[in-house]
Amino acid sequence: MRSGAAVLALALASCSRSETAPPPFALRPVAAPAIAELESRVEPVPVPPAPSETTRARVRDAVALAAGGGRFRSAAASDVAACGAEAIPALAATVGDDTTPRPHRLAAAELLAAQESPAAASALLDVLEASREAWLRAEIAALLGRSSHPESVLRLIRRLSYEQDGDVVLALAGALAHMSNFAGLKGALVVRDTWTDEALRDRASQALNGWATDAGYDDPESLRDAWLSGAFESAKPAPDPPDRLRLEAWRWIGGLREWDLRGVDERRFVLSRLNEWIVPMLASALHDSDPYVRVHAAQCLERAGARARAAAGELRASLGEPRLAPEAAAALAAIGAKDAAPDLEAAVERGADGDLRIASTRGLGLIGRDASIAVLDRAFSESEPLDLRQAAAESLLALGRADRNLGFLVDCLEGRGSDPGTAEAALERWLERALSVQASKAALERWRSLAAPTGTIPTADEVSRRRSARAAIVRESLSVVAGPAKR
Repeated sequence: MRSGAAVLALALASCSRSETAPPPFALRPVAAPAIAELESRVEPVPVPPAPSETTRARVRDAVALAAGGGRFRSAAASDVAACGAEAIPALAATVGDDTTPRPHRLAAAELLAAQESPAAASALLDVLEASREAWLRAEIAALLGRSSHPESVLRLIRRLSYEQDGDVVLALAGALAHMSNFAGLKGALVVRDTWTDEALRDRASQALNGWATDAGYDDPESLRDAWLSGAFESAKPAPDPPDRLRLEAWRWIGGLREWDLRGVDERRFVLSRLNEWIVPMLASALHDSDPYVRVHAAQCLERAGARARAAAGELRASLGEPRLAPEAAAALAAIGAKDAAPDLEAAVERGADGDLRIASTRGLGLIGRDASIAVLDRAFSESEPLDLRQAAAESLLALGRADRNLGFLVDCLEGRGSDPGTAEAALERWLERALSVQASKAALERWRSLAAPTGTIPTADEVSRRRSARAAIVRESLSVVAGPAKR
């Protein structure tokens, strides 16, 4: 969070703009009017009434009938439909009741998924999010993926952020793939490549290969790269979302103003992983009068990466809004907006705001324009603040300039900079790029061997020891590894 003094300085600076400065970035209510307009057109989802005893009995009979086999399911579905909305909570209670036989619970879930009401999909999602039974979560995810309720995509992605069971990760990813959303691909690849259960790895491999084939790609990695780069939707644009899904998305955007950090994190995770139809909505939200909505909207665009390139124009304009500028600079770099490099270079040189200078400096390393090297060299000057110098050193390293800053970054890794974590990441990426030298391969293997085991959280002491050991690895091989990176 930026300091009040910095914000005041920016406000004073804005008062003394020259006549040639761009016009102020327009702020206005955005999310609230969009929500209100859609609510006027979308029928509200009614809360299903509590079921009567008669309805409960009819639902129990229908579930038992459906559990008996496929030829009875049509009759069971008709019996459930005759109960109206009261059947929804009765079915949901059966699905979530761990004392009910599994075939009956699965039959109830199938009957619930077959309902046309969005309330039925919401009830299934409630059970999915609350259940501790992995098999049930996997079954519900698969049913929702085949349902006619596209607004479920938001909560399916949210569940993906918490799921730890490999089979459920695959089910969630498959459900999303049915909706032409591949946010679950990364998790499925992790299951395939790292899980200890060989049968589960095989299931993951089969599922991934099937999704890739269905999407027209040779392998899952090609599909992943196409999704992350935006090439997938450029070739196969997703259909315009129905108003109900658009309304839910705007509600999630409006919720970015909340103080609950967990809720904001969930929203950023989900919104950044939706299909590209969300990008114009997030770009519009950059103008929202609530500062938290616009800042977090920029962070969503940053996390969407190259898939959010359509927002580049609004992000460049938002560099003129003090509260938003650092996040806009980071987003421009993450989406690969090379045309914005001169804007970021100017922000580094101007020196008006520390947060913006650092974000722009880091961004120039991501964009990777050789013409930025002179700006970054000046930002690395000893007269500059330490955090800016470290950001410049990391960006220069990304651009292949390891002559002056490699030793400096090793010092940062050992805690003598502003952020050991970013120094560690920058040095690892650099080692990966230096793999043409055999000595660097050995150094990288030793470096990676020090990583914490998957699924564990190292202590502060363990992190400190790992970073010291990694610093020693770089220092030992400095003369060999640094050679190819010099210009």
